Order: sequence, then structure tokens, then C-alpha cells
Amino acid sequence: MTPRLFSPLVAGLALVVAACSSALYEQNIRETYVTPWTKISDTDRAQIIRLVTSAALNEILGITRYAPEEGRSGYHVYTGGTDVCYDFYVEQAASGWRIVRKEAITCAVATGVALTFPPKSLRKW
Repeated sequence: MTPRLFSPLVAGLALVVAACSSALYEQNIRETYVTPWTKISDTDRAQIIRLVTSAALNEILGITRYAPEEGRSGYHVYTGGTDVCYDFYVEQAASGWRIVRKEAITCAVATGVALTFPPKSLRKW
């Protein structure tokens, strides 16, 4: 591939990826589920969704706060896939929100447990 052809091709591909990412971000803003026991401001929610959408390029299934017994403050953000879902651990840093860890998990755990039941310390039963 010649440099003349390569440069416009890369630029075009970058525009397509940016447009897809923007559309996915807008979808995630509209559709992301936040668990009832998770208190999060609209500003933090939007920043976290942008961060994880950029990293995952996948649908966000939901957001839940860390369990108090985890001993830290932050959120789990679950993204969906076809076979594997991911749990992004997101925490506040001096420069803004950051992903501190990413784990592959089964989608059943993400949607069937983590986003359905509060941590034991927050349960009322």
C-alpha cells in the first residue's frame, strides 16, 4: 500500500471508529442501568460511561457501587458481549475517573447476581 493511499484510509477508519464510539456512548447514556443502592451524580455517571465506553467499545449493562466490605470507594461497571462480559473497576483519582482493573466474567454473574442483589452488608433481609 502506498503512503498516499494509506493516509486517507487511516483517517477514514479513524472517523468511522469515532462515529461508532459516539453512537455507543449515546446509547450507553440512555440505557445503562444503575442499581437502586448505587448513589451517583449525573456528572460522575456520564464521565464513567464515557471512560468505559472508550475502553470497552461495548454496551454497558450496568453500574453498581463497590461493596463496603471491599474497603475502597468506587464502582463496578459491567459491559456485555456475546460470550464474555467484563467487570471494570472504576475509582476516582486526582485527575478524574480511572479504570483500575478489568476482569472477564460470565454474563450470568454480571446480569444475574451483581446487578440484581445488593452486597450482603447493604441487604435488608
